[in-house]
Amino acid sequence: MKSHIEIPSILFHYCTIQEFIDIISNKQIMLKDLQKYDKFANLNKVVDLINYILQYKNKDIINKGDIFKTLPIFGLEHLMEKVGDKILPFFYAFILSSNCDKWYMYQKYSADLCIGFRTDLFTHFENNKLICLKKVNYDIEELENIIDEIMDKYINEYMPNKDDDKSLENIWEYINSDLISESIAYKNEYFSDENEYRLILNSQIKKAFLEDDNSYQNLKDTINLSTSNNNFSLSELKFMTENNQLVSYRYLGYISLLNLIDSIYINPVGNVTESDVEQLLSVKNVKYNDIKIKKTLLN
Repeated sequence: MKSHIEIPSILFHYCTIQEFIDIISNKQIMLKDLQKYDKFANLNKVVDLINYILQYKNKDIINKGDIFKTLPIFGLEHLMEKVGDKILPFFYAFILSSNCDKWYMYQKYSADLCIGFRTDLFTHFENNKLICLKKVNYDIEELENIIDEIMDKYINEYMPNKDDDKSLENIWEYINSDLISESIAYKNEYFSDENEYRLILNSQIKKAFLEDDNSYQNLKDTINLSTSNNNFSLSELKFMTENNQLVSYRYLGYISLLNLIDSIYINPVGNVTESDVEQLLSVKNVKYNDIKIKKTLLN
């Protein structure tokens, strides 16, 4: 995958009224557990995809009569069956889109507002190992090809007669790190109208917070941009109920977050008015003269 992505000057976040109040009041955005937030994320399906490709390759190898090449497949299949349900780590994501006023993509009343953020902030996270902005790729076949190629490499490099063969260990490490990280940037073509971007807090966070007493401060130091005007904070793990699920999340706070708001669009089927938004911004001492506030029309 390319490490560099073209980032639009404005990205939009669809949210409820309560989330909007939270953003304005506390200068923070909510990063939710991606597996709970987006049930269509490929993170949930990558294990099944690996198993499917392994089964296909196993049949192909048997048909060709190269029985020794079934050994690495058997080894990985056994490992996937034994601990495959434990490889999916936690990613926390703030969902954005290059589209505004696309209310048809959401269930009625599930998104009350659409906030346009200038993307100056997100460009700083492009090469950060713990938090980064990813553009969703809707070509699922590309992910399948990545898995297919790495499986071929693993099978061909496997040496059953070598005592210190590391191929199974290496492929397992790849699945747990690079492949999982890559898979969260893919989604089915059916959702391509979303034009989605994801600000993602890496899976390392779970381990760091659970096992390292000093990780909170270390993490804040890591994602801090180290300039006098940019002050970040990352909250402890929190929980909420959503769609009858228990969803974990973290707050990412940025002292200048409100200065990045370019526009606020209001869902035409909701009861929020432009004056409501202006009044809230005034109470929170947010200057909104340069913020476009608009109640959109039904399409």
